[in-house]
Amino acid sequence: MPFLDALASAIPAEVPLTAEERRAVLEIAWLAVTSDHDVADAELAALRVIAGKLDGAAEIDPLLARFGAGWARDAADARLQELATVLASPAARALAYKAAHALSLADRHASDGEFEFELQLIDALGLPQSEADALAREVDRAVNQTPS
Repeated sequence: MPFLDALASAIPAEVPLTAEERRAVLEIAWLAVTSDHDVADAELAALRVIAGKLDGAAEIDPLLARFGAGWARDAADARLQELATVLASPAARALAYKAAHALSLADRHASDGEFEFELQLIDALGLPQSEADALAREVDRAVNQTPS
């Protein structure tokens, strides 16, 4: 559990989000989890922790039921673009990126699908690469502060 606590510490809870933005962040997080088409229990646990931190725990089971094991690649790309437009503030976009990056670390296994998804997410959110790198470093520092 210390790993999940560390992962959650990287996700700011104080970002003001509308209900629609919170759903978009959580759905982007789910797209990140399913980007490699291999959903690990650790990723589901991390998703639930992040959702709880954002007061969206009740939204996870309906999200999982609605989208199952994820989307086909083209549909996921299109959906990501739609979701990114919902995130109005820079803080909401940064939060979505941090949540997705944190979830890519949850199973402690890097994949090409997760890497590609992060690149698409950076583009969809309109984040400069330097900002995405800084956000990723914040998450990485939080996660690496706990014993494995």
